[in-house]
Amino acid sequence: MKKLKVLLASSEVVPFAKTGGLADVAGSLSLALEELGCDIRLIMPKYASVKTADDEATIGKGVKVYFVKNDSYFNRAELYGDKFGDYGDNMDRFSFFSREIFERCKREDFTPDIIHCNDWQTALVP
Repeated sequence: MKKLKVLLASSEVVPFAKTGGLADVAGSLSLALEELGCDIRLIMPKYASVKTADDEATIGKGVKVYFVKNDSYFNRAELYGDKFGDYGDNMDRFSFFSREIFERCKREDFTPDIIHCNDWQTALVP
């Protein structure tokens, strides 16, 4: 039987970036889908908190995590805003992220059966 190919798009994934439960869900759901036999891949922005120099990593037994890099958008002290409020360019930042989800799939020659989008940061994907 063919493995179900799933791309999970999230602005946060444990252990790379977390502000709340979204990161926990993205990380644990991907591991559970891997255990069920899915070809699961994650994609998230490459924030300053992502300490690898590479543009991808692996969690679990083989879940690939792709990082979308753009220092002007994602290399900041916080994920969504600072002590003064949300970053004024959040719409631009996550529009860029949404577009790059498709571009990365093309570069990886990965055509998912399902794209699982998490929260407003991936709202332009579906």
